[in-house]
Amino acid sequence: MEHPDKFEQLVQKPIKAETDAQNVQKMSQASQDPPKPEAVSERDENIDQSSQSHNSEKKNETELILKNSSVLVRKRKAVTSKKIGSDKKSKNYDSDNDSKVQDMDSNLKAEFLYHDSYALPDLTDYLQGYIKIIVAREYLTNQNKAIIKRQIWGNEFYSSNSDIVCILQHCGAFKLQELPPKYQGLAVYFKVSRNRNNYASHFKNGVRSRRTQSFDGHSLKFETAIELVNLGPQEKLNSLASRMSTKRSIRRKQKQARKALESEQDMSIVFNLSGEPMNKFNLGEFGDRRHIDRRVSETIQKEVLYLETYAKRYEVSFDPHKKLYNVKEVQKPLLKDLVYMYKAGVPLPETDVKEVLTDLEWKEFLWGDHSLRIRDSLKLNYINGYMYIPIPE
Repeated sequence: MEHPDKFEQLVQKPIKAETDAQNVQKMSQASQDPPKPEAVSERDENIDQSSQSHNSEKKNETELILKNSSVLVRKRKAVTSKKIGSDKKSKNYDSDNDSKVQDMDSNLKAEFLYHDSYALPDLTDYLQGYIKIIVAREYLTNQNKAIIKRQIWGNEFYSSNSDIVCILQHCGAFKLQELPPKYQGLAVYFKVSRNRNNYASHFKNGVRSRRTQSFDGHSLKFETAIELVNLGPQEKLNSLASRMSTKRSIRRKQKQARKALESEQDMSIVFNLSGEPMNKFNLGEFGDRRHIDRRVSETIQKEVLYLETYAKRYEVSFDPHKKLYNVKEVQKPLLKDLVYMYKAGVPLPETDVKEVLTDLEWKEFLWGDHSLRIRDSLKLNYINGYMYIPIPE
């Protein structure tokens, strides 16, 4: 006897075949007859509208995100280009200077270690060559002694006794206290050239350089500077420090000129208002740079000084009791020749002079090339000549 499940399968086979035939017939009829519109419920319409609004909102949100992202990308590009441009503008951090630094290192004449109290030595052997100076970060501050004293002379071309940190600040190559913490200092490169007749004063980047003439040293021109992660071994630093001068260099030509003024007096002769010869005025005589026994301030204590412009004569005398100086104007100088003055005695009597200033200290006499100013009360714009008359015993 067969299993009932198997029997049911055999019975169902023709039913399945009949069902397949019916489905085929229905499909053919559906293809021939146009589809009838189905009734859409109110609930389905709401669902469709909500889905459409959601899709539109999502589309708008997507468009907004894309738009914002494109604007952000453009902004980032602008910022990046600006940063690159500023880097190229700065000499310190320009990557294009790598080849230049390599060339200078290959042709380097000397290397030094910076100190704010020491100056560079004589650079004669390094003319038209490059030198490198290592500056530790502790000196790159506003508390640097040289910055406070403003030890810098010139503009673009600086005298060799100028301070290196002052030059960095003045030429705009480096701003103090901007060195990142990971760096220990800077390596600064200069080109050495001959001295100049004039180093002009110029205010730039918050620093006013000083002016000097006839400097008997050399000129420095800033080339570039790079950051140093490590200053180098201690032995090398000690060796570089030993090359520096023990004191800041001086302007030797000016010192030599001053000695010449002290040793030689200008003996040119001019004529006074009385038609008699007298010495032509010169600043070297009145600057009190001579030996103390030959200084004007000491000479006036034994003799009376007479200064003349083209129209007036002034008497400068010393009061031994007060130990102060007096200035008086001589009345009618055309009539008072040497014979009259020796006969009347010096200092001249009160009837022959007019009081101008009294009880003066010598430091109040401010001498110029051809001028004298005292207390802003008396100013002789052009002094033609001078003469001394001994005080009678």
